[in-house]
Amino acid sequence: MKILGLDYTILRGPKVDESEYWGRHNAYDQTIKIAEGITKQAAESVMLHEIIEAINDRLALKMEHSLIYVLETSLYETLVNAGVEMGPLHPDNIIIGRRPYHAIKTPK
Repeated sequence: MKILGLDYTILRGPKVDESEYWGRHNAYDQTIKIAEGITKQAAESVMLHEIIEAINDRLALKMEHSLIYVLETSLYETLVNAGVEMGPLHPDNIIIGRRPYHAIKTPK
């Protein structure tokens, strides 16, 4: 997946870490990790959240994490209520294959 011109690898696997987070953006290695076992809506919303995280980092916007949560929730709800199909944001529709947090190549 490209975000602001950078190729990101989307990874799926067990919960990202011992925290409560379902997703994690890493600007250094250009990866987004999304936990498996969460609902379709949660996976799409978390993916949107991590995309906002990547934009925030790349453009040095310095948004507080609470603002990113507000943007994620507001955008997701608005788009879904407007009938926008969010399926393309579901991590399973972006990745090729599935291996627990190993590099998975994204389509070019």
